[in-house]
Amino acid sequence: MSSFLTDGVSTFLESDSHRAEIIAYIAKGQLPLKYAYAGSAAHTHDALAQLETYASVVGSDEVREVASFLRGHAGDQIVEIGPGNGRHSAALLATAGHYGRYLGLDFSRTLLGIAAQSLRSGGVRADTALWDVEQGPTTAIADWRRGPSPVVVLFLGQTLGNVEDVPATLRNIRESLRPGDRLLLGLSARVPGATAEDYLAPYRNETFRRAALEPLLAVGVPADAIDDRLGYENDEVVVDAVLRTAVTLDDAELAAGERVRCFRSRRFQAAEVVGLLADGGWSTDRLQLDDTAGRLIVGAVAADPDE
Repeated sequence: MSSFLTDGVSTFLESDSHRAEIIAYIAKGQLPLKYAYAGSAAHTHDALAQLETYASVVGSDEVREVASFLRGHAGDQIVEIGPGNGRHSAALLATAGHYGRYLGLDFSRTLLGIAAQSLRSGGVRADTALWDVEQGPTTAIADWRRGPSPVVVLFLGQTLGNVEDVPATLRNIRESLRPGDRLLLGLSARVPGATAEDYLAPYRNETFRRAALEPLLAVGVPADAIDDRLGYENDEVVVDAVLRTAVTLDDAELAAGERVRCFRSRRFQAAEVVGLLADGGWSTDRLQLDDTAGRLIVGAVAADPDE
């Protein structure tokens, strides 16, 4: 089923299962952000990722910092969870001088295709596989890797701050790897003295609004039935969609005034991340915090569960 945004652009979903899942989550009042990267929303994210305001959220200096780390620690096998549109990843690998094997993993088949095209245009020999990192471990990494050497897993651009369950996600990654494999996180940190508006300003644009709301529109919620509210609470940037009128989606009947949280982006503290990693089976060995920019780069090693 397709619907239309107010600018006349058609929306679409990747599968019927996504439609059923999205409607079920809407009825519960919390829609996981992963659907804002799938189907037509993948193309909206591609447009969003090219804005300067987006770079300020994910960290414009992340390429340089992570590339420096990779030059000293990466072998010939790099795995990236959520490569986005691939442009950031291609620039990172080129800066790091990585010419080995690369595997991109993503929930969205559409966005993964966009990323693969960008990576291959940038000279990266990119393999890809689908993985919903929030749902459980994957065998895709074990099937792809060659030999006994460790792999380096990248989870950058504040993606960990968008998932529903951070501890479970870190465990899923750990259980998909071998002891000694490495994880490199790029996160948004809390900035001392920052106001709510400081956090919200980069999100005040129409492209972001469209990206946050597109999954609702794709399942048939009318654009004029949504009042979207951007806010900062409990160290998270959130968007709530509040229904102006009653809406029926398949068997779900939603009353006017019902609220659906359709976007979240957490801000972390360094000690918090170290604790979350330890609980997930990781040993932190690198921590770089830029208080002024609100950027946190964390490196960890997969621990041996038998030790």
